[in-house]
Amino acid sequence: MALMVGVVHRRVGQSLGVAGSLLTRSGLYRAGSQGCIASTVKEVSGPLEEICDQGLLSPHVAFEAGFGQIFERCRSEF
Repeated sequence: MALMVGVVHRRVGQSLGVAGSLLTRSGLYRAGSQGCIASTVKEVSGPLEEICDQGLLSPHVAFEAGFGQIFERCRSEF
């Protein structure tokens, strides 16, 4: 299964405390608190369970990709 990941959108990021962070398979990279719209979207391949075990995404992943925007539901501890 492949997941689309990118820069966490401001509206989602502010509520989760991860606005403007870059979410990749290697981890969540903080990029300030202003938040931004993703200009690029990257595909991460691998079993969903494996990605969740690495703590990158919650088991219930919600995303919407379009017009360069992406919405991620991240684990709250990020």
